[in-house]
Amino acid sequence: MNSIGVVVTLYNKEETIERALESIERQRCVPAEIIIVNDGSTDASLDRARRFGRGKSKYIIIDQKNMGVSVARNNGINASKSNYVAMLDADDVWNCNHVLAISRMVEKFPEAGMYVASSKKVLGIHEILEPIAACGVDGSYAVRGTEFYKKYSDQPRVLHTSAVCLNKHKTRHTGFFPEGAIRSQDIYLWLKIGQECDVIFNDVVTSFQLMDNSGLGRRAGVVPFYISNLLNDLSYFDESHHPYLEKILSRGAATSCLASLSSGCDITSDLGVALSKTLPTTSKIYTLLSYWPYKTTLSSMARYILRIKERYNNVCH
Repeated sequence: MNSIGVVVTLYNKEETIERALESIERQRCVPAEIIIVNDGSTDASLDRARRFGRGKSKYIIIDQKNMGVSVARNNGINASKSNYVAMLDADDVWNCNHVLAISRMVEKFPEAGMYVASSKKVLGIHEILEPIAACGVDGSYAVRGTEFYKKYSDQPRVLHTSAVCLNKHKTRHTGFFPEGAIRSQDIYLWLKIGQECDVIFNDVVTSFQLMDNSGLGRRAGVVPFYISNLLNDLSYFDESHHPYLEKILSRGAATSCLASLSSGCDITSDLGVALSKTLPTTSKIYTLLSYWPYKTTLSSMARYILRIKERYNNVCH
């Protein structure tokens, strides 16, 4: 089997880092190395990671000043001696078959750019996770280009960083995660990889994304990196992909606007520019709302539309 390296990014996750590392220890297919990148944590995260990895030769800890999750991920990827690198956030966990599933995908499609296991969102950081049976880990399939964009635009939750493994040789030219971006750096990378490389999916859930109640507030008023950058980079993508990219862009704009409204934040001017490019007609605003992946009230939608009409009269007539 191909050796799989693991990169764990860590920032102020003292309550969950040990659980994430324990899920790596339980893997039926043992990773070649575990690289923990501490991105300037101010709590006990680093101490707990060091204590967990003490005396274990596979563990490498990189302690850096706070430079953001993209820099942390990239430093871990570049430090890894493995060509295939699986990502794990410090507040997420894996089922015991996760690395095995990734390894079998790599065996079957060694030249692909990215390998994606299925993931499941779990609410509450103390929620107990039931083990998943060891079955179906060979049911992987490849998509690329138009197929990839269609799948991603129809199923926005199909890709989560803690369920992804990168082929460094095939994806190094992308620069990996864009540094300096505040949010949605991962989406930008997935879209670039899907343009040029095969992306391998497995429908068996082996990764769990731990959700808390602070995510909506952190997103409020912040334009996703991929919105502003893809609007300038559309020429990079094949024209046949543009309808799917527009759908992905619109969903991101809806997420940002509704998050801003729900937290009392104003919509930023940069987001207004993005909306003016992706939503030239009123009808598209209603279409955009249909892409909104979370439950919301009619009053929230109404407030959202009124706010857009009020600030961007040149967009809505």
